[in-house]
Amino acid sequence: GCDASILIDSSKDNTAEKDSPANLSLRGYEIIDAAKDALEKQCPGVVSCADILAMAARDAVFFAGGPVYDIPKGRKDGRRSKIEDTINLPPPNLNSSELIRMFGQRGFTPQQMVALSGDSAEQRRSTPPETLSTMTTSMLCRGRRGVLFSDQTLFESVQTRGIVNAYAMNQAMFFFAFQQAMVKMGVMDVKEGSNGEVRNTCRVIN
Repeated sequence: GCDASILIDSSKDNTAEKDSPANLSLRGYEIIDAAKDALEKQCPGVVSCADILAMAARDAVFFAGGPVYDIPKGRKDGRRSKIEDTINLPPPNLNSSELIRMFGQRGFTPQQMVALSGDSAEQRRSTPPETLSTMTTSMLCRGRRGVLFSDQTLFESVQTRGIVNAYAMNQAMFFFAFQQAMVKMGVMDVKEGSNGEVRNTCRVIN
């Protein structure tokens, strides 16, 4: 979720989200830790780990050559992180209809789903991406295999092939859909007020 639950470490009594097989490829936790430490020294108890994570994702997109966009702030950190909660993450073997339905249930359009899926596919490649652009859609349109079944099916399906082709030819269109989707994803299941907290350390609930 968008409450920084992914940052919490597992304990002897609980296996946290970050140790789910679906999340084992994630990295960079130490960067969030460093940002939190610096902020706590200047303004303790003010900036949540959830906001830091959202801003880090936004800045990573920019430094990867992607669009500049603003995000709302004021999130609180969640007090729960359990491996069973990751069952809601989309598995890699969904077809386009299943992807459209699953993302649609969370308020995403097919255009936004394809934009997010294309970016995540590029991030899963064995070599690091040079820029966040139309590399993934161009790869699919040239007929090369997608990294995962769900990536390749976006091009093969009549429901999404036109979107993939459009993004491959129009970077501005891809960027617009991508930033819309990122902002929308950044406010999903947000904790506010007494429903959350500002953690002292991102890896541990207060």
